Amino acid sequence: MNLSGIPVVILCGGNGVFVDGSITRRSKGLVEVRGEAMILHLIRTFVQAGSRHFILCCGYQMDLYSTLFATVGKGDGLHFELAGPGLEGTVDLVDTGLATPTAERVKQVQPLLRDVPWFWVTYSDTLSHVKLGELARFHLDHGLIATCLAARLPTRFRILGMKRGENLLRGFSDNPVIQNDYINGGFYAFRQELFNPAYLGNPASKVLEDAVLGELVKDGQMMAFPYEGPWHYLDCERDLGYLEALLAAKDNG
Repeated sequence: MNLSGIPVVILCGGNGVFVDGSITRRSKGLVEVRGEAMILHLIRTFVQAGSRHFILCCGYQMDLYSTLFATVGKGDGLHFELAGPGLEGTVDLVDTGLATPTAERVKQVQPLLRDVPWFWVTYSDTLSHVKLGELARFHLDHGLIATCLAARLPTRFRILGMKRGENLLRGFSDNPVIQNDYINGGFYAFRQELFNPAYLGNPASKVLEDAVLGELVKDGQMMAFPYEGPWHYLDCERDLGYLEALLAAKDNG
């Protein structure tokens, strides 16, 4: 499947996270994992699937994103031609504000999406081994407005084996993956109908993950793509170990 003409919208305008003992928050996409900013690992995943156009919905530390892409490409500060290892295509940085809800950020880049039948939306703080070509084919085959990656969440805590009404421990699980439920994996495919009035018609106070996706689900316009493979996100410094392991596993094939 040729995905070169399908844009990838990356939400990276949040307030960031504290890492490395810093007293200043760092935008999650700029946090280094295995010596490289997370946003570059994410873009490389899409490049490997054939994507060539990346639209970054920026806010906090937008200037640092501009500096970063100047090191792996050529541009004027807002538009870059990528030329780094494993990186191809173009990157557009769009200032979508410092405290803007995610739905409004997507709405603001609509002019850059008008000429395509569908597009990707994802976050700068989430990585996985998902086969994007298969996700894209699934999205096009079912014909609804939206598709969401459904991932498994590894728990941070050991689960205790106890029988109801007893205090005797019978088991002590080592950080299992909860198998009963999927979670929102943060990789989306949307058709142009996302911009209909019922969804992104008036997004100024809407959070994409709540109100907009909720309306799509209520209308029967969203499908889940079940995914059982490695997946993780950056929420705090201890997540770096999980992300490093995920990338190492990908390198080892």
